[in-house]
Amino acid sequence: MAGRRAAVKAIDWVAFAERVPPNQRAMFNSLKTRSDSIAAKLRSLPEKPATIDWSHYRSVVAKAGMVDEFEKKFAALTVPEPVDTQTANIDAQEQEAVSLSSYFS
Repeated sequence: MAGRRAAVKAIDWVAFAERVPPNQRAMFNSLKTRSDSIAAKLRSLPEKPATIDWSHYRSVVAKAGMVDEFEKKFAALTVPEPVDTQTANIDAQEQEAVSLSSYFS
């Protein structure tokens, strides 16, 4: 993780449930249950991962220099984060939907 969590918009489950046809209620309940379990798992993760105690590994690994090599490679490792290309499009669609909702009221 890059030290920050991705901002996630909250789902209005009540409004969503009002629009679900009765014959699809089981699928909706399954979706909500799965979404809640994933959200709970994400909330249980720490903001930053635990740091590695390299001195401990130096004391228990028999091969000299192996831990130093791993530490150097680990420090050089960078995991690229995907670039968000869709949020602007979604926000524009939401604004358009809000402006069009006045025609249907």
